Amino acid sequence: MISDSAINKYEDLFSPAEMYGSYIDNALVTTNPETGKTYICPMLETDEVFLDRIERSKQAGRNLFFEEWPEAKPVVHDPEKLY
Repeated sequence: MISDSAINKYEDLFSPAEMYGSYIDNALVTTNPETGKTYICPMLETDEVFLDRIERSKQAGRNLFFEEWPEAKPVVHDPEKLY
């Protein structure tokens, strides 16, 4: 689980991109405000790896989360199902 302080560092650096919990599977996700694509945090991500990615992003001058996290698949709602 990624700590609130690590998430705050992400949001401070990459605003207007936000980090938030997905209501569908409680996963941590971020959305690229330029493309509208959403990326999902790997299940085994640690604060150490997360914070390292922030530092590498600073050095690279771009948000590496959009490159290194897998893109979330769009949710298709089945009208026949009760959610």
